Amino acid sequence: MRVVWAMVWAQLLDLLRDRKALLLILAMPLVLTAILGFALNGLFAGKPLPVVRVVVHDADGGAYAQQLTAFLKGQSLFRVSEAASAESARQALASGQADVALEIPHGASGVIDHGGSAQVNVEAPVQQAFRQGLVQQYVDGFGSRWSAVSTAIRDGLPPASAAAGEPLQIREAASGTRPLNAKTYYAYAMMAMFLLLHAVQRAGVLVRIRQSDQFKRIAAGPVSTSAVAVGDLISTLFVLAAQCLVLFAAYRWILGADTGPPLQMGVLTGSYLFALAGLSLVIGRWVRSEAVVDGLAGIGVNVMAVLGGSMYPVYGFPDWVQRLAQFLPNGRILKAWLDSAMGVSWHEVWVAAVYLLAVALVCLLAAAVRRPAVA
Repeated sequence: MRVVWAMVWAQLLDLLRDRKALLLILAMPLVLTAILGFALNGLFAGKPLPVVRVVVHDADGGAYAQQLTAFLKGQSLFRVSEAASAESARQALASGQADVALEIPHGASGVIDHGGSAQVNVEAPVQQAFRQGLVQQYVDGFGSRWSAVSTAIRDGLPPASAAAGEPLQIREAASGTRPLNAKTYYAYAMMAMFLLLHAVQRAGVLVRIRQSDQFKRIAAGPVSTSAVAVGDLISTLFVLAAQCLVLFAAYRWILGADTGPPLQMGVLTGSYLFALAGLSLVIGRWVRSEAVVDGLAGIGVNVMAVLGGSMYPVYGFPDWVQRLAQFLPNGRILKAWLDSAMGVSWHEVWVAAVYLLAVALVCLLAAAVRRPAVA
């Protein structure tokens, strides 16, 4: 064990003497986080939804149509006007006086009141697809509730009679989570990326050590390969943990990034560090050339950073990219850190932690079956 700690101490001293490496793993994440956090703050500003101009043509005139129109007028999200004909409604769309046109067909109220379904047409230009979908969601929600009320009335249920005579309301409720800002997002995004980068670069250090005379003397002595592996693992964990603590302190108390409960963050961070240490060890064991490791650090890490959401918010990616990001250690930990900072439950935290520990275990097993190559 004394040899193991001697190896750990020697590798830590080598890192402290390398000023360029210290600049890369400590200063660069802080600079990039500050730049991206302030430059892209608008993506997380929580701006209110724009008011949607809706023109309604009521060809029905029944109770359902009147209540739907009153319901939409009662929503602050919509500015509702009425048109005398379908043609007038389409002209309002074409002239830009309205964003969305809503046409309630003749007989819709009678069909719905008798348990049937009526098609309410929601039209909009292609560039207003988002507003069209928003109106459609409100119309569908109102229709579902109205059908339920009508069914209850036919079955003779007293509460429904009161509900039928007044417009339905949609109220906003807090989700119980804290809002996410750009500084918080990019603090964790940069920390996930630079810890991953440093872990891969540590693999290059392990390859270089294998080629040194010092390692050849150790390999020729009584020290077992398992002791060497433990020394590599512990030294990598120490270095990554030190980098993580410095970055976390700077992000929290200098840049003002939000954080989750200490125990949650500790469990998640420890799991990620173990996964990265395992990844570093398996690369250092299986790759013989330091140039190959440099290629992995330069290209592989950048690809993983993009897919994992470190460069651009993962929430803006297609669904399949977001699912792919959850298979990457950096993508998984970024989402878990952000969820913790926003106040999610322990269940989500444990899922991420168990996945990262499984990645660490697989990497360590893969490294264990490979003896370190001596150049």
